[in-house]
Amino acid sequence: MPHMDKDERPFIAMQSIQSTSPPGTDFLINDKVLEEYLEAVSNAKKKIRVIAWELEKNKLNRGELEIADLEDARDKQTQQRRLARRRRKAAIQEEFEDVEDRLNETASQIVDVMSQMKNTVEEIKAWMARVEAWREREEGQSPSDVEKGEARVVEIVDKPEDIPM
Repeated sequence: MPHMDKDERPFIAMQSIQSTSPPGTDFLINDKVLEEYLEAVSNAKKKIRVIAWELEKNKLNRGELEIADLEDARDKQTQQRRLARRRRKAAIQEEFEDVEDRLNETASQIVDVMSQMKNTVEEIKAWMARVEAWREREEGQSPSDVEKGEARVVEIVDKPEDIPM
């Protein structure tokens, strides 16, 4: 498996679930996949906290640099060093903001995927209840009704569009 960013793993896992699911089922949910999603959410939260801390630290440093620039305005060499440092910090801060945006987007996508998984589980439960009701109705028919051709036909699905693919 090629190297991938931790943020990409939930989507790859989701694709592998869909590609390995037997026909007629949307997902086979197992503990390992759920653990991977929860770990990805946890990692995203940790990264966001670290980035927030770094951003706060950069704000404090920026204020201190402005005061120092006023005091050292006479010394051109010092001024040039501070300017270069400010540019590096601005570039780093911009990178942190980009990472924070990507993490927020990834966390949002993870929440969406987990919501879809929950909905799928609910759909599976509903289908299982329908199948169980069908079985109970089928078991209620007597063998003589079947032999006479008077057995009831039980339809599980009202319309073909209702079958999840």
